[in-house]
Amino acid sequence: MADTKRKYYSQLVELLRKADVAVEVVDSRFIKETRIEKLEGRFGNKMLIAASKSDLIPKERREPGYLYFSTRSREGIKEILAKATEIGKKNPFKRTKEVKMVIFGIPNVGKSSLINALRKKYAAVTGFRAGLTHGPQWIRVSPDLMLCDTAGVVDLHENEESMALKSALDVTELKRPEQIAAKLIAKAAALPKNPITKYYGIEKAEDAEDTLIQIAKKRGLLLKGGQANVAEAAMVLVRDYQKGKFII
Repeated sequence: MADTKRKYYSQLVELLRKADVAVEVVDSRFIKETRIEKLEGRFGNKMLIAASKSDLIPKERREPGYLYFSTRSREGIKEILAKATEIGKKNPFKRTKEVKMVIFGIPNVGKSSLINALRKKYAAVTGFRAGLTHGPQWIRVSPDLMLCDTAGVVDLHENEESMALKSALDVTELKRPEQIAAKLIAKAAALPKNPITKYYGIEKAEDAEDTLIQIAKKRGLLLKGGQANVAEAAMVLVRDYQKGKFII
């Protein structure tokens, strides 16, 4: 895993060096956690930051300085294309007539979906499962613009919990889904209105285990003898959170 992370990171750095413009895609629900500040420091002069899944966050919670977009409503797509093209054309080190744009970010943040929206075709591999893009894919958008979709990159020292909470790790790869689900349950319980109890239609629970038991029973996730499958309920909870079914 570490070797793969290093490979993708080194590959991305080389692509950013050669690019005329770079678009870093972050998740609008947790912008700070999904930014890659090391790369921003190195390539910030030719970079813009695009916040994905804008339809999952109220407008009053949006932060200034980012271009918000949604591939569902197509909000912000034209603005991102126009701004990125402008930055690329002004790059004093531009080597070719066409603008070369690299789109990057952590796994499952919305990179490929943005490319598809920019090209208006399903040109890049997309899907909810994290890590679908395994290598750089150059895609022509117009005679003057080439886009590159890249594999997601993460910090070499980032742990499972952190990656899962920012949707960078698929639930099927989690070793401790109950522990991560417990973190989400605790965060939700601290809010004035608990989004987890509301979404699943369950009663206020005594603790994380009770919440998972209620979810399991509500969804029919039962073991032999009718016992609640807490592990499966934890995976359902984390997956629903990653997909934006509820916001914490």
